[in-house]
Amino acid sequence: DKTFFFFSEEVRRVTTPVRGLSSGAPTPALLAGNFTGPVCTAVDATGACTATGTSISPAAFNPIAAAYIQDIYSKVPLPTTGNTLAVVRPGIFNYREELYRLDHILTSKIALMGRFINDHIPTTEPFGLFGPQASLPGVGSTKTSSPGQQWMGRVTVQLSERMFNETGYAYSYGAITSDPTGLNTPANSPNVASAVRLPYPVTLNRIPSLVFDDGDTQGGFGQYRDYNRNHNFFDNFSLTIGRHSTKWGVAFNHYQKVENAAGNNAGTYEFDNTNIPKVNKVALNSNDFEQDWANFLQGFASSSFSQSSLDFNADIRQNLWEFYGQDSWRVKPNLTVSYGVRYSLFKTPYAAGNNLLTFDKSLYNAANAPQITAAGNLVPGTGTGLNGVITGSVNSPYGKYITKQDKKNFAPRIGIAWDPFSTGKTSVRAGFGIFYDSAAAGLIEDNIFNNASDASLGSFISTPNVAGAGTLPPGIYGTDPNWKTPYTESWNLDLQNEFGKGWIFDLGYVGNTGKHLPGIIDINQVRPGVAAAAGLVSPGQLYPGSATAGRALNAVRPYVGFSQIGEISPIFKSNYNGLQASVNKHFGASTSIGAFYTWSKSLTNNQTDRSTGTMYTYCIQCEYGRSTLDRRHVFSANYIYDTPWFRDQKKLSGQVLGGWEVSGILTVNTGLPFTVLGNASAQGDPVASGYRGDGPVSGRIASIRPNQVGNPNNGPKTYAKWFNTDAFSIAATPGVIPNERRGAVNGPGLWRYDMAMIKNIRLVERLNGQFRVEGFNLFNHNNPSAFGTTVGRSTYGKITNSRDGRTLQLALKLNF
Repeated sequence: DKTFFFFSEEVRRVTTPVRGLSSGAPTPALLAGNFTGPVCTAVDATGACTATGTSISPAAFNPIAAAYIQDIYSKVPLPTTGNTLAVVRPGIFNYREELYRLDHILTSKIALMGRFINDHIPTTEPFGLFGPQASLPGVGSTKTSSPGQQWMGRVTVQLSERMFNETGYAYSYGAITSDPTGLNTPANSPNVASAVRLPYPVTLNRIPSLVFDDGDTQGGFGQYRDYNRNHNFFDNFSLTIGRHSTKWGVAFNHYQKVENAAGNNAGTYEFDNTNIPKVNKVALNSNDFEQDWANFLQGFASSSFSQSSLDFNADIRQNLWEFYGQDSWRVKPNLTVSYGVRYSLFKTPYAAGNNLLTFDKSLYNAANAPQITAAGNLVPGTGTGLNGVITGSVNSPYGKYITKQDKKNFAPRIGIAWDPFSTGKTSVRAGFGIFYDSAAAGLIEDNIFNNASDASLGSFISTPNVAGAGTLPPGIYGTDPNWKTPYTESWNLDLQNEFGKGWIFDLGYVGNTGKHLPGIIDINQVRPGVAAAAGLVSPGQLYPGSATAGRALNAVRPYVGFSQIGEISPIFKSNYNGLQASVNKHFGASTSIGAFYTWSKSLTNNQTDRSTGTMYTYCIQCEYGRSTLDRRHVFSANYIYDTPWFRDQKKLSGQVLGGWEVSGILTVNTGLPFTVLGNASAQGDPVASGYRGDGPVSGRIASIRPNQVGNPNNGPKTYAKWFNTDAFSIAATPGVIPNERRGAVNGPGLWRYDMAMIKNIRLVERLNGQFRVEGFNLFNHNNPSAFGTTVGRSTYGKITNSRDGRTLQLALKLNF
């Protein structure tokens, strides 16, 4: 009676089709060097086009390009017409979890608990770990293992009738180890491995990636090793005095994350449509991919070749302290007030390897800035390198950290629960609280990888058979040294009432606002009017949005000597307001119905902490709009019906007719918001800010947006034209910031009905089971999920993807 041991094991083996879509794949004609229209078929040593035509002889193919064709493109399926190929390959997910728990009552006042969880998750990814690394099947495939363990021990002591203390320790470990297994490995592409000569040694088991600006990437990821360990110590003390129930506690977390970049140490060739004949530029994107491919066949890495000198590793550590005290005061039998305060000391992460850096603008000295050429390159031998850059435990004024530590994080909370009529059928609840959040270790760890992989720190800009060291000003990725801990202020007011025979109605208002939220900005963006004053902008002309034009602005950036300086800065905000209503009723122990509705609005001036950036750093208010999670209307209804007959399941008739259960869920939601993006090559850089320069916050993160000239949500919503595409215009006025706010377009809504039929089986006293037949999206309702949002693209305004159709699932579970 004093010791209880529990063991549980869950095993799942799933083979799931993974869909890949290659929208820039070469056809057999392109593999042979034949094109539908004129392309540049020869370039000189400077990259200038010397001949045009519709074919390139295989004898003239660059040896490296010929090796890629032999090892990769000749071994994968390719489209016979057009450049789009849809493929389906199996992905394997095997999951096994073991749970052991031991509870022991040592004495009448001391109880012990111990728990151990062990996970095994081997998987294979046909298109690569963390999303498609290569769009063609069999190129970037990986094999991955994700083990995990969790240990926990806790001691609960009753010090007196009114005093209890709980002390414990928890340790968790998780890892992701992944290896490439596709055609992008040297063993599977021996001709490429022998043909390529790279400036730096390769420690990753991959050949260089191919990036086509107007097509798809054929690359990879790995070998990858990611190890996470967390130690958590906690103590909670509770005391009851009269009508007061108090509690105090402390918690300490020490977190360690060891990870390698697994990125560009293998190298990347990038090809764009440089030198495409003007005849092919009549229509936007016309023949662009064919010119990319022509440059590839000639060995002309028209955009660049880049390689990180090392596969950089990060060893990140973080310490978190929390203290709290709270009291629940039963003022009257029908009124309870809870109040308390929590103090959080969330120190920012630091690196054990002393390789974590950032840019501190307060330490930048303009007098030490290097000279910049008209093309935006560094003049060798001038200025001080890495002016204003600090490294933890090396030259940081903050010691082993790269930021100041925010030590004023006090978070008060208060809550009220009131039964106004003292009947037990009506309750009014209200509350307010402040909640701090620690900076994610990965958010600052990215400094190591982004700075290590910056093209200008280890790049070779290539022309045919020529490689020269890059002289571009480096781009820096860092963290705001004046760090503030992000927090949320939350409040709610809720009324719940029971009416009729067990019907529960709930109506509530919920609101919150986020402050000091982290997000990425480019603090080295050129301010409006500066480039024009320096004579870099032609009067009345849009400044080009190309990378070349962005480099030319390097001489007039605020911190000369760098291109872009991407900074994770805690300056953003969000707010949410929602009306929530529900009604439900239980009929006995296991039969119920319920309906839930939310009417809400969520706004922010930054969509994510690091996946998206601001268009213009000096116009944060231009980013304010609907957040990516904003669903204006959310409705769901559910029911569970447990048949009332033959519950004991005795005899054959009871076994057959008893134990049946039917349940269903109806979900109806309005759509998520989408943001329309401009086309940089056509729209340019209206205020000459250099938003598409060379650095870790490139145009791939901070995309330009168009002007909004109408309501995009008016008109019929068809698959060919989901929104009013004429509501946006890329004809921006020079010097004027485009006016579209984020989240301007309403995305497709969601309607689905899920249903399950369950047979509960009683076999013997210690053995029972359950058989389930489940249908997800039972009526196979088509729910579009995405559409083209880039002005000028062939998919602009068209539905490009839908959510899963009907899925039927059978399951059998035994309990013993």
